[in-house]
Amino acid sequence: MSEKQKEKETQELENIRKLLMLLLFKMGASGEEIGRALGVSQGRVSQMMPAKKIEPAEVNCVVISDQYK
Repeated sequence: MSEKQKEKETQELENIRKLLMLLLFKMGASGEEIGRALGVSQGRVSQMMPAKKIEPAEVNCVVISDQYK
C-alpha cells in the first residue's frame, strides 16, 4: 500500500470516528463516556470535537419484530 493510500485510509477512519462521536453526543452521551470508550481523557474528547456546539437530537428506539430477526 502506498503512503498516499495510507494517508487517505487514515483520514477516512478519522472521519468515521468523528461521525460516531457526533452521533453519540446527539444521543446524549457525555464526553467522559466517549473518552472511556476510546481510551482517552474527557479533555482529549473535547479537543477532538467540542460538544458545546452540538444540539441533542430526539432519538426513538425501534423494535424489530420477530419476523425480521
